[in-house]
Amino acid sequence: MFREQFINDTFVTDNGGTLVGAPTVSNGVTLNGTNQNVTYSQTVKSVKSVSIVLKATTTSEDIIDFDGGTHTIEVSGGTITATGFAAPTIYVNGVVSSTLTTDKSVITVTTATAFDATALDIGHETTYFDGTIYEVDLRDRVLTASEVEDKFLQQTFKEPTPENSEIWLSLRSHYFDSGVSKEVTTNLGNINSDQVRWGDGSTTTTYPALLDNGGIYCTGGANPDFIQGPSTLSTVEGESYTFSALVRVIGTAGNDYLFSFKNASSQGFAGFLNGDTFTLFADSGGAGNLVSSTGFGEGAGLYHIACVVRFNGSGSSTTNYDYLLYKNGELVASTLNQDTFTASTGDVRFKIGVNESSSNGWAGNIFSPVFTRQALTPTQIKWLKEYSYRNLNI
Repeated sequence: MFREQFINDTFVTDNGGTLVGAPTVSNGVTLNGTNQNVTYSQTVKSVKSVSIVLKATTTSEDIIDFDGGTHTIEVSGGTITATGFAAPTIYVNGVVSSTLTTDKSVITVTTATAFDATALDIGHETTYFDGTIYEVDLRDRVLTASEVEDKFLQQTFKEPTPENSEIWLSLRSHYFDSGVSKEVTTNLGNINSDQVRWGDGSTTTTYPALLDNGGIYCTGGANPDFIQGPSTLSTVEGESYTFSALVRVIGTAGNDYLFSFKNASSQGFAGFLNGDTFTLFADSGGAGNLVSSTGFGEGAGLYHIACVVRFNGSGSSTTNYDYLLYKNGELVASTLNQDTFTASTGDVRFKIGVNESSSNGWAGNIFSPVFTRQALTPTQIKWLKEYSYRNLNI
């Protein structure tokens, strides 16, 4: 109906907008709180839902005026008001709330009583907005609570790609050449221009089969096929990690490894399936460095799994790591305040579909695996699950 994303000046102009006071526009419009705003000449009819992505400098700001002061949205002392809206429901970051901070946030206001935005003014009512507005989205229907949540999740976690700075490494099968070389050059964060290989690069390695629906098929067993990254990586005390993928198990698992981020001395962490039980563990799994849960075997069908190794302290300690296991976006098991894994320098290899010694492989399908050097939040994991299912071409 009406959507302004403030990509650049031209996009705003083409959308009927006028940049007043020459504000800066680059994936958001930054307003100075003094004399800058964006006005629109067209009327947007029958508005029932308003979503605004913004970062305010203070918790008292006029945000938007729709029709010369009759319908407005503002925040005062951290409390959002939707003036003129009949029985409004106000959401902040996907949940019902009227509390706004100076963090980047998503505000959504819905009302069953439609109104016309006859003089849309973004960033000004009686005073000017100070901060950045990234998006304004007006709809002619009442968004459901799940739609409001989904809009927030989309802002929280962007689509994972090898070039995305938030994602340390993403291995989706269509990034790989299915020809002879079986390798691809990609951006690995601060390890630029390294190669991600199918198997160990030897002529005897069996490569995982590419699936038409955007995944790989691993045969498992003692001579497994798998994907591996460069061998110059490290685990660091104080760093957090997340691995996730959409998977399907084929057959009865016997210590089948989904992934490994370890060296030859078992320093690092990994996740494996035995029967119906999946285990995430660090080092050799002792001293409480593990978490397990059932319901991950062949009978589970297709599911999304996320494994989080989360640093929760500072410095060297025996109680500064949490181990979290998610299935289909929900936390199913956790071991908190446990011993850390051993830091290792320059000899860790990241592998998908096998353990560190390449002797225990995953049997089944793996879709959209993602590895990142951060502990993704429950909200981010939920969005990544939704993204993975949507990206599955079946």
